Amino acid sequence: MNVKLRSAILSALVLMTIIAILCPTTGIAYDEVTIDKLWRTHKNKTMVMSHRGDHQRAPENTLAAFDKAIEAGAHFVEVDVRLTRDKKWVVYHDRTIRLRNGAKMLVSQCTFAELKQCTISGLRYRMSDQAIPTLHEVLEHLRGRVIIYLDDKMGRPLELAEIVREYEMEDQVFIGINDYADAILISEFAPDIHWRARVKPIKNDIDKYLAL
Repeated sequence: MNVKLRSAILSALVLMTIIAILCPTTGIAYDEVTIDKLWRTHKNKTMVMSHRGDHQRAPENTLAAFDKAIEAGAHFVEVDVRLTRDKKWVVYHDRTIRLRNGAKMLVSQCTFAELKQCTISGLRYRMSDQAIPTLHEVLEHLRGRVIIYLDDKMGRPLELAEIVREYEMEDQVFIGINDYADAILISEFAPDIHWRARVKPIKNDIDKYLAL
């Protein structure tokens, strides 16, 4: 082996060793997504929220839809959450669902077992049917990968705050507030939790929220 080739090989090996040390590929990601990091790196820049995940390429509010949103470069994913009759938090947008037996039911009147038999699908997605995920499954799946906006369809922000704390994801989750009374509750009893409110475009209404 000539001297030049040997030198080139040694240089390449040294470079690969340096990269391996500086950029480990095992364990938790070294650059997890957090709200504070996103605010610092994207100040005065446009940020993208994926509504119910990328529901153009996968069934909405499914793990596949959230994965595809992240692949497409979304900074946030919006996740709709509802409570079943047996008090399980599931990720689903509509108030009603058609069960496998053809009955149309309120999600809040269904048991978790009944919902797990349902799937969300569509020919245009070109993928197998997707199960309705639980909130716990979604939080575990998205941990450290993207900012999560939980749209609270049940008006129970403090229950959601407890789940966020359970997963130690206070720096990765916003809870969406749809009622001023809920905003007061979360401000007073869960000040460590990020939240955002949907408000009517009326000055007095906006001022009430800003005062919290």
